[in-house]
Amino acid sequence: MMKNWRNEISSCRQDFGRFATHLERTLYDHQRAATEQFEKSQFFVLKKPRQSGATVLEIMYALWKALFNTHEEVLFVSPNSFIAAGIIARIQALCMCLPKQFGAEATKLTKNQIIFPSGNTVTSVSAAKVEGLQTPTVAIMDEAAFMQDHGMDLAKKVYRLLRPAVLLGGKLIVTSTKNTTEDFFWKKFCNAKAGRNEFDAMEWLFNGMVVINYKEERCKSQ
Repeated sequence: MMKNWRNEISSCRQDFGRFATHLERTLYDHQRAATEQFEKSQFFVLKKPRQSGATVLEIMYALWKALFNTHEEVLFVSPNSFIAAGIIARIQALCMCLPKQFGAEATKLTKNQIIFPSGNTVTSVSAAKVEGLQTPTVAIMDEAAFMQDHGMDLAKKVYRLLRPAVLLGGKLIVTSTKNTTEDFFWKKFCNAKAGRNEFDAMEWLFNGMVVINYKEERCKSQ
């Protein structure tokens, strides 16, 4: 039995979709396409429709990275502190679904952070609380277009603070629905779509029924 669990854990480490089955989730094609790009890209931006399951996918991905890798510090950034606190609660709820062999029982839990027996962490903060001293291995900016505070585009500040850590070997995932045509998210997405910045861009249309990977589309046209 121990050998079987060892094999299962090894399979889940290599296959996010297999891990998702332990959370009683089956990935749709658009979700699988996104997570594959999460792994491939150092900078990734996703434009999505509302209620398309992207936030849940990002939470599952953050948990997967923290459970099956070493020296992982995952940072989840949300538009406000209320949403940020809810992210850790949702991760904790997912942990309760997992077999004990996965080592998902927290050794320390606060409203903004969960620490696992491996020492890996998932920290969740609002955009206003991101500090330059943070050096995550994976940073996720969820609903980046809505990181606003009295007219100030906080997503731009968050990106500026996190970019040095990403360049040292980390990963930055930026997702959002559209808000305005002038905010950080929309400009990054449009430039990435045209291949004019460091981001790889993807778009989900019609709740994920259509997926456009703009990097792949450009490669096909060359």
